[in-house]
Amino acid sequence: MKTRLIPWNYTAADIVQGHPLYDDAQDVPRNAKLVAVTGKTKRFDSLLSCSAVETLWVGIPTQAQILTVAKLHTLKTLCLRGTIAGDFTPLAQLSNLEILIIEDAVRLEDLGFLKPLANLRALHISDAKRLTDIGPIGHVERLVELTLAGGIWNRLALKSLEPLRQLASLEYLGLFASMKNGSLEPLRALQSLEELQLNDHFALEEYAKLSGFLPHVQCDHFVDLFRPFPHKPCKKCQNSTLLQPKHTPSRMLCRDCDAAKIAAVEARFRDIAETAKATQRW
Repeated sequence: MKTRLIPWNYTAADIVQGHPLYDDAQDVPRNAKLVAVTGKTKRFDSLLSCSAVETLWVGIPTQAQILTVAKLHTLKTLCLRGTIAGDFTPLAQLSNLEILIIEDAVRLEDLGFLKPLANLRALHISDAKRLTDIGPIGHVERLVELTLAGGIWNRLALKSLEPLRQLASLEYLGLFASMKNGSLEPLRALQSLEELQLNDHFALEEYAKLSGFLPHVQCDHFVDLFRPFPHKPCKKCQNSTLLQPKHTPSRMLCRDCDAAKIAAVEARFRDIAETAKATQRW
């Protein structure tokens, strides 16, 4: 497996680890390549004199500060964490951007600013509770890594995954969305995909069919259909052998008492996957 541009267990601290968090932008060395600031950083516009900065981390940026960030044309990596800004269109000016991370952007709705970012290779968006339309992502043809996730308290309620069908170069996809009657069918086109991470919000048939179309892809949902649930024992046998299915709708099953049902679910998954692979029909 290739080294990820954005680590699978990414946290904002990964970028700024070992680097100072500047309280005053005038203190930032003019030749600095990595800079970490916050919305409370004084004289924020002084960053414009940093002609070599390639990586920028901004915690809780304001709308005005995003306008400043958009003028840093040397940026290759940008992380915006925890902003109430609603207009991200200025970021369309960052033509050299390769990695973009947006976390906890409560007003982010329109991804149209992504279309001009022709060099973007990795995109991570999480905890953007108003985001429902990911259409513009389909125009970022050079993407090799994409993560779309909700947050601890907020779901990512997407309308459709159809735009992802166009990402022919995608090698990693982390998709943690909550969709009403959602289908994974558009992902069948991602033949360059190597690794896929999903949540449990789709039906068994969806995971099974996709595994038939993408047998080469590393995905836990293609291998293990259940995860241990040790928090309470089975009411029948009183053993802590409950298993939680990785699909919906579903209910807890006991490894011992429901062995036949578990085997039936696994057999059904294999049958659906094999049929999809043989017929190439969804």
